Amino acid sequence: MSCSSSIEPLQLIWSNNTVSGDGKAASNGIFMFLGNPSQPLSLRPTFSVNNTLINNIATCGSQSNTSCISTIGGGFNPESSSTYRVSSLTGFNGSQEGLSNTYLYNAPYVYFNDLFSVPSGMQFPGFPLVMETNILQYAALGLGTNSTFMSALVNANLVPSRSLSLYTGAYSAVKAGAVVLGGYSNQFYQGQLYTEKANPTFCTACFNITGMNWNDSNGTLDLMSTRTRKWFTGEVDPYQPFLVLPQDVFNALGTHTGASVDTNYGLLLQISCKGSIELEHDIS
Repeated sequence: MSCSSSIEPLQLIWSNNTVSGDGKAASNGIFMFLGNPSQPLSLRPTFSVNNTLINNIATCGSQSNTSCISTIGGGFNPESSSTYRVSSLTGFNGSQEGLSNTYLYNAPYVYFNDLFSVPSGMQFPGFPLVMETNILQYAALGLGTNSTFMSALVNANLVPSRSLSLYTGAYSAVKAGAVVLGGYSNQFYQGQLYTEKANPTFCTACFNITGMNWNDSNGTLDLMSTRTRKWFTGEVDPYQPFLVLPQDVFNALGTHTGASVDTNYGLLLQISCKGSIELEHDIS
C-alpha cells in the first residue's frame, strides 16, 4: 500500500461471509462483528451516508430465516448483547445527518451504541450505529465525507487519513474485492493513478457521463446523440449498483434492444440482443 505516513492504510476484504450461527446464511460485503458476545455482519460500503446501518434480526421474523438474513447482510439481536445501549436522537454521538425518527425511506430506526469490531482485532467500544427495525435493506458501512467509522479509525491513529479507495471485485468468493482506508493499494490499478477530493454533498462519488454507446453485433448505437444536454450524472456507490438513465437515453436503449419496461420500478427487462455499454465520463 502507498502512503506518506508511518501509519499504514487499512485494507478490508470485500467477499462472501457467513452471517448466521448455523453457517447457512452468507452475504457479500465487509465482514464485521457487533455486540458482546460478537455477532457477525456483512456490510456493503456506501458513500451516501455517514452512519453505519444494520438490521434487527426481528426484521426476518426468526434466526432460522437464513434467506432473509443473507439478503440483509446479517441480523443483529440487541437482546443478546451486554454492551447494547439505546441513544436518544438528541444524545446520539454519530453523524448528525438527517437525524429523525424516520432516518431513511420513511422507516423507523433505533439509534444506539455497542461494541463494533473488525476481525483483525480492532475494537470500538460504544460505537454509534443506526438500526432499521421494519424494512428489509442491506446493512451498510457508511463511508461518506463525515463517516463515523472513518472518524473512529483516524482518531485512534489506525489509518493515516480520511482518503479511501475501492476495488469491487466480483460477487463471489473467488474474486474478492477490497476497501482501502487511508490510502490505496498498488495491486488494484494499472496505468496512471488520479486522485480526486470527494464531493462534500449527498452525492459524494458522482461523475459526469459525457458519452454512452451500446455495442452489439449490429454495431454501435450512440445513446447520447439525440440529447440536448450532452451529459448526465452517474454515481459510483456499491450500495446502489445501478445507473439511473435520463428518459430519452432509457427509451433509446429500450427501443434498440427490444426490451420490455417494468413501469413499477423503471427497469428494462428481457433485452433481446447481447451487447455492452461503453461510457465516457469526467469527474463531477
